[in-house]
Amino acid sequence: MKLREDWRKCLKFISVWSIAANTALNSAWVLIPPSWQATIPDGTLKVLTYVLLGLTFIGIMIKQELK
Repeated sequence: MKLREDWRKCLKFISVWSIAANTALNSAWVLIPPSWQATIPDGTLKVLTYVLLGLTFIGIMIKQELK
């Protein structure tokens, strides 16, 4: 197993940003007071998580030209 040749540019990858956003979203959710959580429709967190995971998959699968 080898590192990618462009591993030093990993912060420019779509997949890295979507994983970070997903982690931040789910970590922040537990810090939001329950009264605020109740104002957000049921399933919204789940949908956002799936969308970000989908972006992660797309970001891994496509070849990204980094400059």
